Amino acid sequence: MLSPGLNYLWISTDIKASAMPTAVIDAELTALTVNGSPLLPLLASAPEVKNKK
Repeated sequence: MLSPGLNYLWISTDIKASAMPTAVIDAELTALTVNGSPLLPLLASAPEVKNKK
């Protein structure tokens, strides 16, 4: 259930064990539907982060 105002969502992924430590992933929320109603996210993707460990 979403609360009125801002709500934060986590995007998760499974990364292969064979992925290189220097590999970079990126994700973007392109669609969101709540109770059958489409919503537009205020921020579809996070600002670029480099060398985050």
